[in-house]
Amino acid sequence: MKILIAPWGWPGMYKKSRYKFNANEPLTSNTSTGVLKKLLDPDHTILIFPDSLAVYNPQSYNAQTYKDLVNSLKDFLFEHYVSNPAWMPDFNQEKDSMLISPNVGTFVDKDTKRRLNIEGKLSDYYYWIFYNLSCLILNIALNSKDITLILDTSHGINFMSYLTFSALYNIGAALELLRHENVKLKIYNADPYVEVAKYLEINLVRELTPKMQLIKKHETGRFLPIKADKEKFSDRGKFQKLSKEISEIFRQYEKTYSDVFLPFLGSFSQGVVNGIVHFFPEDSSEIENKVCDIFNSNISIIHEQEKISLRISRKTYFTEYFETLVYVRNLRKIMQTMGFGKKTETSLEELDQLADELYKNFPVIRNRIKYEIDHLEKDEFRKCQVSKWIEFGSCTGEIDNRNFFAHAGLSLNTLSFKYKENKFWIRYCPDNLERIKRILIDTVRRRA
Repeated sequence: MKILIAPWGWPGMYKKSRYKFNANEPLTSNTSTGVLKKLLDPDHTILIFPDSLAVYNPQSYNAQTYKDLVNSLKDFLFEHYVSNPAWMPDFNQEKDSMLISPNVGTFVDKDTKRRLNIEGKLSDYYYWIFYNLSCLILNIALNSKDITLILDTSHGINFMSYLTFSALYNIGAALELLRHENVKLKIYNADPYVEVAKYLEINLVRELTPKMQLIKKHETGRFLPIKADKEKFSDRGKFQKLSKEISEIFRQYEKTYSDVFLPFLGSFSQGVVNGIVHFFPEDSSEIENKVCDIFNSNISIIHEQEKISLRISRKTYFTEYFETLVYVRNLRKIMQTMGFGKKTETSLEELDQLADELYKNFPVIRNRIKYEIDHLEKDEFRKCQVSKWIEFGSCTGEIDNRNFFAHAGLSLNTLSFKYKENKFWIRYCPDNLERIKRILIDTVRRRA
């Protein structure tokens, strides 16, 4: 499966050019993306436009809500550019997508003198695009044998191209756990536009296989994936009211974040396979939806001068907790596709399989896990093939951190085991579970 992704700026400025790609004859187009779509024939195309393009759409100045503005802008861009073969051939709205992303700054249409001022945090772009591309790409690519993500950086605003690459790399890295060497990320960029040029070459900037970053640090403490932006409130009371509402909404998920998400990520980063299945998270779409609802419902539109001047103010912003939420979401979906889920009692056979599937490209971790499983099964547990739970060590004893990770989390004073159905089964000792969680969380804790 091939998925073409392209951030665009204002397509009204893109002039007709001849683009040459590989050994093909040069093609005339207003965009390099259109040429790539025609010659590479991707299964899906995703175009990303900043909401600041509303300055060029007169209908945006009639919008009363941000949702109306986005829908109006999307219709405008599709009608004038995306549906026009000069910019984008064969764009199919049933399988291709247009995303309207958050931007920041002051924008003026020189021809009409329309003015648009957007207030917010530019960091929202990354969190927003990471989440939305994750939803789109994982939804369509999970069952594909081969996945190629194609990023055209020729036309987008500079920060859009870089942050979209960062998001795609992280998404591709999660897919690589599932498809291993069958996931590719290709980045293209066309020569700068020069009117007298015979043609513009579309260059392959880089081709790589994304790799999961095992040791990634995450925020600990109070779980607030979105916050009210104090600078966007002239009324301190309204800011405090919204902050309190957000705190109350996410208070119910704080335990899930600290007791499930973080130890799950710690287990994944250290190759503690029993921890992965024990702390395996449930579907987090409810949390994701609440974050997005708060973000979207707190974007105000102010008509400062009818038909001429418009101000968009985003009164909330995403935090690094939201990025963690998306990481967990993607890992959960990948592992579910592998056939793994939450289990508080697990066979050593299943943990061995998980090590094979998940750490195929991390041989040091994989071999350590498999050695420990083999050692327990053949030497330690075989002495006690009984059908009742037996402590491995003392479930109230101290856990040595170094020993815990050296033995892939399968160490003394952490487990109980039993023998049934011709397999050895293990579970975490309830009396030491809090200690185990703290050890795992500490591996992913971001330090000040």
